[in-house]
Amino acid sequence: MTKKHGQKDSVDCQHVCGFEDTIMKPERIKSVPAFMFSKNKHIKGEHMEFYQLKITRKGTKPPVWRRCLVPADTDFAKLAAMLEDILEYADTENYEFEFFQKKLRLQNLEAQTAEATKGSYEYAEAKGRQIAELLDTEAWFTFRVKGMELPEYRTDIEKKITDEEKAGTPEILKETRSAEDDFWTADMQTKNTELEKKYTKDEILEFYLNNIYFGNGYYGIQAASRGYFDTDVSFLSLSQMAYLCAIPNNPTMYNPYKNPDNTLGRRDRILKNMYEDGKISRREYKDARQETIVLSTAEPTKRYDAVETYACYCATRALMEQQGFEFRTDFSSEEDRKTYEDAYQEQYKTCEQSLYTGGYRIYTSIDLNMEEQLQNAVDEKLQDFTDVNEEGIYTLQSAAVCIDNETGFVKAIVGGRSQEYDGHMLNRAYQSYRQPGSAIKPLIVYTPALERGYTPDTVVEDAPIEDGPENASGRYLGSVTLRYAVENSINTVAWNLLEEMTPVTGISYLKEMNFAKLSPEDERPAASLGGFTNGVSPVEMAAAYATIENDGKYREPTCIVEIQDADGNAIYQKIVDEKQVYKTNAARWMTNILEGVLTQGTAKGMALSETASAAKTGTTNSNKDGWFVGYTKYYTTSVWVGYDIPAELPGLTGASYPGEIWYDYMENLHKELPYADFVAPLGTGNDADAESGTDVTEGNAAENDTTGDNTAPAEEERR
Repeated sequence: MTKKHGQKDSVDCQHVCGFEDTIMKPERIKSVPAFMFSKNKHIKGEHMEFYQLKITRKGTKPPVWRRCLVPADTDFAKLAAMLEDILEYADTENYEFEFFQKKLRLQNLEAQTAEATKGSYEYAEAKGRQIAELLDTEAWFTFRVKGMELPEYRTDIEKKITDEEKAGTPEILKETRSAEDDFWTADMQTKNTELEKKYTKDEILEFYLNNIYFGNGYYGIQAASRGYFDTDVSFLSLSQMAYLCAIPNNPTMYNPYKNPDNTLGRRDRILKNMYEDGKISRREYKDARQETIVLSTAEPTKRYDAVETYACYCATRALMEQQGFEFRTDFSSEEDRKTYEDAYQEQYKTCEQSLYTGGYRIYTSIDLNMEEQLQNAVDEKLQDFTDVNEEGIYTLQSAAVCIDNETGFVKAIVGGRSQEYDGHMLNRAYQSYRQPGSAIKPLIVYTPALERGYTPDTVVEDAPIEDGPENASGRYLGSVTLRYAVENSINTVAWNLLEEMTPVTGISYLKEMNFAKLSPEDERPAASLGGFTNGVSPVEMAAAYATIENDGKYREPTCIVEIQDADGNAIYQKIVDEKQVYKTNAARWMTNILEGVLTQGTAKGMALSETASAAKTGTTNSNKDGWFVGYTKYYTTSVWVGYDIPAELPGLTGASYPGEIWYDYMENLHKELPYADFVAPLGTGNDADAESGTDVTEGNAAENDTTGDNTAPAEEERR
């Protein structure tokens, strides 16, 4: 029997237990997991429940326990007597049939689906006794509770018996299963007993079906049903259900898109086992095998794009925040760091699992039109670079992030170049940390200097420094203004200024803006030119430059606006907190200077035509990393270009590929927006003392070139 699309959802007892009027021989009793006493000549009923049936053959041990589906109002004594007739035992005098009076509360579960909208994750309760029997046919493992043998299902999902209310969804199965596990140890029996004490069989099955991985990014039976067949689980046919249940055993081997013959073969084996075990009739078996499986799409939906991975990351951290986890980026020692990172990873893993299984609706700030424009800008500028690595991934890569300056939310994020790839691609926008080159100068040198009495017109010296950096041109200009030094990215000036205020002070600003990979070894003058131990991410750079545009006030970057539970209740709403990192007037003067970078500096000719704009370029030694970070009143966008494994790219500067990506994207983005100028600074940099803001005076680390060169990247960039 198969279901038709649109048919009312109900339990089909023949599918559930597979026992019509089939004559069962005594020797087959052990292979039958459940009996059905409905829709036959002896007993009829609508409200069916499961009980335990104890079958004992005299003179043998131990007894066999089997589940039994019977009407709720059954006379058990009468039913036990009927078993002899129903099963037509030849030696009924040698068998005893008893019903275990502890009822297994196995209800008819209705399928429920969270609305599948952008940024939402589906969660569904399994309707299927059919699905349960299909999984039971797989016989993945059995565990014993109080002497009973009850079917259970093997899974790699990690759950735990604990207080789960904070996580937003019960967590019940935190025992990573493997084929090599010994499920019969006393310890395992104890754990299973604890599960039984806390959760019904119904709940265990429900959580299992909603957590197991069905391949191609689909967690849970409902997600798999909608992903592979574009329908609710309640409308699946027997053949489709068997097909889905073939996948979890090995999602790679039985990937419906890559290995369809394997999936069909396993479906057929499952159906055959069901038929041989009496769970389905010969006609049902034949019809299900002959049914043609048609997937909703010819290829799997791309599951791991930059938006999804970043949204999952931000949502996971939002759940951690909601549960009271305190994030840190500054540590007193390596031991302190390790202790924190261990706690972070454990909590992150728990919340990430909850995110996929808790029925949450996730609302993000991502604008898909802006996302597409940014991705296109990256792809078009790098389209001539076609070399790939052993995995088929482009060797030359890029990452970019756009932040809304009004709200502080991420509007678009690109983690790499577009290409077809099976698997989880690296999202370089927040997962990769690279040397920033001179793009770091406004953050740890020049804006802090403007807080300390320097002005754009202050005269500084460009001269050789013993054991210090060189200028890319090899020339030294002597006395120049601070403005000129910034516009032309003069290395010696930045080095001297950071030494004057101390690297500890300069790096403290990055700490205030939660740069995650700072190291104690970074507190040195080389940081003034982007020489860091680990590096910075495009998300961090975008948020830091957005801080300058926002009058020195920092906002933690995220794309999560709100998280709702399965019932539509808001469990997390992002409250944008602002922290004054730079003095207001110092930030405004920095913007004023950076406007000149686009008109007469290292990115001359790249000023936007439709609105005021400011930016800074960055290039590391040997042209390994190129950065361009710029902003308007509306948006801040950071762009990085380089190889995943650092290598020289001839011609790479901040104003070349990164700058061109930035310009094309931002120019197009602002075409329909009104012209907006930046707020003018008041008087000179000394007026910052009269402005509200925090004078940050202590801080932390800076970083090396990725090649391990502890000297600063020399730079004099041109478009």
